[in-house]
Amino acid sequence: MNVRSFILTAGVLVGLLLVSWISYFIYGKFRYRTDVTLARDFLVTEQWQEIDVKGILPPLSKDRNDLYVAVSAPFETFNIDRGIKTPDGIIVEPEIQVVDSDGIIHLLKQTGAARGYYEKATFGSHPELAKETQVVCVRIRANHSIRVSAIIWSSYDIRDLP
Repeated sequence: MNVRSFILTAGVLVGLLLVSWISYFIYGKFRYRTDVTLARDFLVTEQWQEIDVKGILPPLSKDRNDLYVAVSAPFETFNIDRGIKTPDGIIVEPEIQVVDSDGIIHLLKQTGAARGYYEKATFGSHPELAKETQVVCVRIRANHSIRVSAIIWSSYDIRDLP
């Protein structure tokens, strides 16, 4: 391999690395989904508990806003009965409400489940929360106590979905 071929190959590799880095930066800066962890290692009980989100969640600016209740194995969110299935077969059904800055309570219903880093039960509102709504508090309880890995707020625009 001569010097000219080596320089050309090195230039192409540096160019590819530069394009990859710029693409990664743009994707990270302008991606459609925003996730905010509201609580970690949280014990959901049969009594209402409040998570103050003032200063954590900005006014809603996305089309869809969901709340994930994330659990670790051996808990399951993909089951026919909905809810979260414990290792002993108990179905835990979280109830979730969000309170906006006007004091209006919005009920979130389970809309699905997802797998990723965590198993997640997904809760959303219908109709969707209006843009510019300021959520100040999330209230949660369940029919059985359960320790969850995280409670995550997720927002995204429908038009941005792949």
